[in-house]
Amino acid sequence: GINGNTIATVDVASNTIDGYIRVDARPSKLQMSADGSILFVSFDSADRITEIDPATATVTRTTPIPLVLPIPPGIEARPRVAIDMHASPVDSALAVVEIGEGYQTLNLSEYSAIRSGVWLSDALQRNNMGSTQDRALNFDTTGTLYDIGRDLNGYVVEEISAGLNGLTSV
Repeated sequence: GINGNTIATVDVASNTIDGYIRVDARPSKLQMSADGSILFVSFDSADRITEIDPATATVTRTTPIPLVLPIPPGIEARPRVAIDMHASPVDSALAVVEIGEGYQTLNLSEYSAIRSGVWLSDALQRNNMGSTQDRALNFDTTGTLYDIGRDLNGYVVEEISAGLNGLTSV
């Protein structure tokens, strides 16, 4: 955006910017829901996910990122941010978020999911120490969620369920 706290709207017919949506922090990731009714927005240094109605170009909901992992004693807490985010291709209210820890840890990835502005209660935690690196959650075109990682022998793929109580290995 023009000052870092806006998202430009584009008229695709003329390929020109036709307006701006003001948000309260600098956006970093944008994901459109499957039906185009929700634009999920994460921020560089803000501990929340914002939902925007693209039809009206207005913010409809902002939800703080929860603290799922306990902060170890003696460690200073920092804002939790969405490092990566993916919208489901079949469930328009669902997005999966990789959460950056609110403190410095040893390569621990934390994933959670937000559905209709409510964080699913159980987060999925992955330790990236040792041979497994570069982990990521993503949906395939059918809406199945996978944890994809790489180790010394190649790629590791595991199916994940995004149920009512959170993310779990299938």
